[in-house]
This record gives sequence, C-alpha cells and structure tokens, in this order.
Amino acid sequence: MGKESSIIPPEKENPLVVGALIRGRLSLTEMLYIVLLDLIRKRKIDIIESKGAVVLFLRNRRALASYEKTLIELLFGKNRKADLSKFAEKIAQSKSPAYNKLKQFEKEVESYIYKRGLGELWDYGRLGKNMQAVIVLAAIFVVILSLCFLMQVAQSNPPFFLFALAILIGILAFLINASRKLSSYATPPPSYEEKYKRWKAFEKAVRESRIRTYPPSAVALWEEILVYASALGLAEEVEERLSALGESIREEVFKIKVLKENKAFERIREIEEKEKRANPPLADYLLSTQR
Repeated sequence: MGKESSIIPPEKENPLVVGALIRGRLSLTEMLYIVLLDLIRKRKIDIIESKGAVVLFLRNRRALASYEKTLIELLFGKNRKADLSKFAEKIAQSKSPAYNKLKQFEKEVESYIYKRGLGELWDYGRLGKNMQAVIVLAAIFVVILSLCFLMQVAQSNPPFFLFALAILIGILAFLINASRKLSSYATPPPSYEEKYKRWKAFEKAVRESRIRTYPPSAVALWEEILVYASALGLAEEVEERLSALGESIREEVFKIKVLKENKAFERIREIEEKEKRANPPLADYLLSTQR
C-alpha cells in the first residue's frame, strides 16, 4: 500500500503553498491558473466550453481568501457569468483597472506566501537557482586567473604576492558566503521539513505514473491530483495520463485544457515577459530585499 498510496495528495494544503515549497516563486500565469483550478475544485466556480468560448459561472463568494476575492472581482465584477476572452481584452492595456486588479491579485498571493513563512523560498525563486552555478563558475575563474597571476609575481615581488593572496582569499570568502546564502534560501524552513518530504514523495509518485492505481470513477480525487500537479509544474503529464482513464475523466481534463489554452493566459504571459525585460530577475530580487 505504501508506494501506491503516495499518489494521493498527502494532506489538505493550499496548492500555492505546495508550489512555493517545492518550486519557489511561481509565475503570475501559474498563480492565476492554480487558483482558478482550486476554485473549480472547491465548487466556487463552474466552467463550460461553448462555441469556442470558455465561460465561467460563479456559484458563491463565501469563505474566500483575499486573493481569491480579488480574482473573482476581476473576473466577474457584480455578475455571475464571465467570458475569459473578454477578460483577456480587459487586461490588454497596461495600467487599466483590470490590469491593476491583476497586479493586486499577484501581490496578495505573495503576501499570503510570506505570511506562511515561505518568503525566502519565494525570493530565491525570483533570483533563480542558476545563480549558484554562476557563483561557482565565477569562483573557479577567479582562482585560475589569480593563480596564474600569483605564480608570476611570487618570486619577483613577495610583498605584493601576499597582498594579492589576501585579496584572493577575501573574494573567495565572499563568493562562498553568497553561495551559502542562496542555498539557505532554497532550503525549506525547519517547520516545513516534514511537509516538504511528503510533497516531494507525492511529486515522485506522479512522475512515476502511478495514476492507473485508482478508478476513473474517483473524479474528486483526480481533480485534487490535477490541482496539486499544476502547482508542481506537472499538469501536462497528468492531463495526458488522465485522458486515457475514461470518459468522465476525459471531459474534466478537456475543460481544464480549454481553460489553460485560452488567450487570457497567453495575454498574461505576454505581460510577464514584458515586465521581465523591463525588470530582470536579479534586479527584481534585489528590489524585493529592500522591503
């Protein structure tokens, strides 16, 4: 039972927290998609595909987090029906009311993640894990270059050799400390260690395709798996496998794919790319440390 049961989400946890814990910072597109999926799973929103349009129906506004309320206000306003295509048109213009509301949603998600004690993991995602590799390469480059230089001056100018050696040691100490700091950002807080292990085990089970273990009739379970798989960046793999399990599951997956492929998400990705060019990840990280 042990291995097979790990395909079931290990606990009832906010999928945004799961995504932040395992992956670090999520993109705005991912935040929006995950929260929408979770609202559909919790039966706050229904989704149908009609004549090529994705239409959302609001069931109720009760017991919502602040970021969920903001998203529902953005999508529905005072109505109970929303067309995602029209939503894409609303956010098309930078600094429009809809755009500002979208950015408010993003800030509220980030604030929630910070309140849950995962701020450093979130910021580490903004900086990018590749920065550690850059620091290691920089350290190797500095060492090789410095050794070549020190070998030339070691005999001709001993006092300068000692001075240069001290500078080299200082630079290496700085790079090592920076690498350790980045590594600490990528490490879950002590209070999250057990939770991290449980969700890593779930991620591994999903990757290893244990999906056929459970019957197609367990629609609620599949919806839950799909929400958490999306938070872990595994949505496409799961969608493909679930589609082979039966008609009822295939219909649910089709709705989700229609949602994800809507031009509203394409438009949000364009906004993100534009903002990244204006505010590169490293600059974004440095700004975040000035809070």
